[in-house]
Amino acid sequence: RWLRGFAMVAKAKKIPEPTPPEPKPMVKWIESTLDRWVADYTVFGQAQRRSKQFRQSFPFVDSWVIGCLVLSIILYGLSFATKNAFVQIVILSVMVVRMWEFIPCILNVTIFTKANKGQTDIYDARRTVVLMLFNYLEMIFWFATCYSILASHNRLHIAGAPHFIVVFRESVMSMVANSGGGFTRMARSAWIVITIQNVFGLVMTILVAARIVSFLPPPSTTIKS
Repeated sequence: RWLRGFAMVAKAKKIPEPTPPEPKPMVKWIESTLDRWVADYTVFGQAQRRSKQFRQSFPFVDSWVIGCLVLSIILYGLSFATKNAFVQIVILSVMVVRMWEFIPCILNVTIFTKANKGQTDIYDARRTVVLMLFNYLEMIFWFATCYSILASHNRLHIAGAPHFIVVFRESVMSMVANSGGGFTRMARSAWIVITIQNVFGLVMTILVAARIVSFLPPPSTTIKS
């Protein structure tokens, strides 16, 4: 009888949901800095600010990521088709702008996701994984574009053919600080770009992999008596 009474009391009283712990001052400062970085100093943030319709819009973010990936693929192909200095400067400028946007956005998604009533500000885990993979692939194409431009100015030699496959393969391997031997006779500028991709790519690989693992469901175990 007392168990039945305890169950009735438990049903009547709703157990409050656990509130997330308050972030430390340093974490708050980093979060506010990243938010200000994205909102005030990136093309993505300016586009959201100027259009009230797209503010806090998940479809806008999806369209932006997919559009930038398609743009990187197109410019990668264009880098082999032209040796015009002005066009190459424009391509490299777009690459720098995207690299500048990558840093705060990736950190926001992988490490500094904010809690809101016990739930992070991520719309859907599968969507987040797909967008991170798109960003990862986009970065590979941007660095491959940079290598193609360097090769057109004899800053590195591409060993093997076809060149667009060799360059893409080397860019993929450089994301994990590796090399397939497709680049030879590299100038100092080429070594600098490769080193930047090694560092940036390795960090991004770890962050994206860790975020994907965190989204995996916990394993269920059954104990047979």
